[in-house]
Amino acid sequence: YDAHDGSVLTEWPGTGAPVRPFLSSVDNAWLVTGLRIAADAAPALRPRIERILATADWSYFYTPYDPADPVAGPGQLRGGVWTDTDEP
Repeated sequence: YDAHDGSVLTEWPGTGAPVRPFLSSVDNAWLVTGLRIAADAAPALRPRIERILATADWSYFYTPYDPADPVAGPGQLRGGVWTDTDEP
């Protein structure tokens, strides 16, 4: 994202190289970790942080186990998702 206005980057600043938007399960886990630490460090923020976390849905990153096709349905978390395609 553009740190100046929060918009999604489609080109890398300075070079113009294309940027593909990617949602990382690892980065999202670090975000949750940071929010939980902030809630403990600043109890006044806890209600706001709890509301944010209560609406979080991480199921998109999970491919349920399918015993009929464990290759397609391994029961694992994905590392992330490209948001500019319908591919998993």
